Amino acid sequence: LMDVTYVQTLPGGQLKGVNDSLPLKVTAEGYEKLIKNGLTMRRPLTLLPDATQLRIVVRDSKSGSAGSVTLPLSKTNLQF
Repeated sequence: LMDVTYVQTLPGGQLKGVNDSLPLKVTAEGYEKLIKNGLTMRRPLTLLPDATQLRIVVRDSKSGSAGSVTLPLSKTNLQF
């Protein structure tokens, strides 16, 4: 099971988050493919109009390993 959290930062440092989880059962062969190609997860997410950044945090609930990426947001770099 992978836990995924999407956190939007608003002006003044206020945070708004959404949690999700992805059941993941991988064979040894599947694991090798994941290491080589990565994993794509698509999820609709409504961005708040005043959000200045989006942080995505992923955690493997079995091992406790986690990683994150922070994306700056501006009206000029968003496509709708």
